[in-house]
Amino acid sequence: MGAAPFPTGSSSARNRCLAATRQPAALFRTRDRIAYIGEDYSSASARRTAMASTEFHLVTTWAVDASIEDVWRELTTPESWPDWWPSVKEVTLLRPGDESGIGAVRRMKWSTALPYDLAFDMETTRIDPLSLIEGKASGELDGTGRWTLRPDGAVCNVRYDWIVKVTKPWMVRLAFILKPVFRWNHAVVMERGRQGLVRRLARNA
Repeated sequence: MGAAPFPTGSSSARNRCLAATRQPAALFRTRDRIAYIGEDYSSASARRTAMASTEFHLVTTWAVDASIEDVWRELTTPESWPDWWPSVKEVTLLRPGDESGIGAVRRMKWSTALPYDLAFDMETTRIDPLSLIEGKASGELDGTGRWTLRPDGAVCNVRYDWIVKVTKPWMVRLAFILKPVFRWNHAVVMERGRQGLVRRLARNA
């Protein structure tokens, strides 16, 4: 379980990420305000603004023409995600959970739409069968990922909430500039997942 990669890397990689912000503005359109350059971070309110810029609540919704049982089966077997989700490079089970899967820890390695890879551990913390999967991410970013499934006739409505903060020092420093890029990157990775899942379910139909 997991998604929403954010870029990490060296100073040269950092320069490539900054260059991405020079793409047409429409590509990274967002409601977030990023007018923080030059502010005095000695004030408490400015420090709170800087902290908020490193935190994300990203929401993705899919409408999949498949039964909720079929979608659930794919989402609850992350070790098979590299077979159909192009951005997932590797999933390794570090610790098995209980018989329902709670407590399982997996190391997930992702490629992104930017010239960076991302790795973090995801511990499954909650499972409501055919309804919800939640986990705690730790590592190159920290937070919570939550899949929610709802049937709607022949369609399965899927929502993914990715509530995380960046942790690497250079990302923290530049998050107020790159936040729209991170959001765009997340959207691209999630769309790759949606398309891959649709193809996977069509093959198995």
